[in-house]
Amino acid sequence: VGGGDSVSRDLLAMVSVVRGTLYQKSNKLTDEQVEGLEGNSYTYANPRYWDDYYNKTSSEEKFDWYGSWDTAVGASSFTPYGRGSAQPVAVFGDMLRPYLEKDKKILMFGCGNSDLSEKMYVDGYEGIVNIDISEKLLDNLRSRLQASMPKMRWLYMNVSALSFHDGEFDVVIDKGTLDAIEANRPLLSAAAAEAHRTLRPGGYLLSVTFNGPEVRRDGQLRKAAAWGECFSH
Repeated sequence: VGGGDSVSRDLLAMVSVVRGTLYQKSNKLTDEQVEGLEGNSYTYANPRYWDDYYNKTSSEEKFDWYGSWDTAVGASSFTPYGRGSAQPVAVFGDMLRPYLEKDKKILMFGCGNSDLSEKMYVDGYEGIVNIDISEKLLDNLRSRLQASMPKMRWLYMNVSALSFHDGEFDVVIDKGTLDAIEANRPLLSAAAAEAHRTLRPGGYLLSVTFNGPEVRRDGQLRKAAAWGECFSH
């Protein structure tokens, strides 16, 4: 398979993760042990996988797990938590807006090369702090966006060991990050606990996941920290 083709590159990367995840689950290996096996094997929780991947991508490439700010959604309405009536929904951002305010501080919990943050910034949500575990990715994002979006920040940080103060953020947005690391249960629990710690009292964790509420809410988040009321859409 030709490595110069981005589709081939992404397929090979996916195969390395599928192989690594199967090894991990069948042999109860750590992420580092998986990487040490013969052949190209990784898990999504391994920072070196992401550095290797982003070293092969251009600064202009974008990928969004589960969609971006302006991605059309199937629902025509939804009822936000704490609101008595349904609101119209056309795009993904319509489901986030009820929980956001333009003067508040937002943590993007593993930003990747998604364009969600930059589209939110253009829409007036400028207090966004993006974190990720790939320096290459963050360098690309800063060089491309910092001049036009000076209030936004890009920081190298592990979601399981944040350097922020307690209660520093009004909203934490997780879009696929907890899904990516959920095979590593200690890492997932530490990340969920850090999201809870860095949220102000009354703040929101907005977690976008392929899991049902019984998995994400009951089996993961509530076992990691003393969350208040949780609500699923």
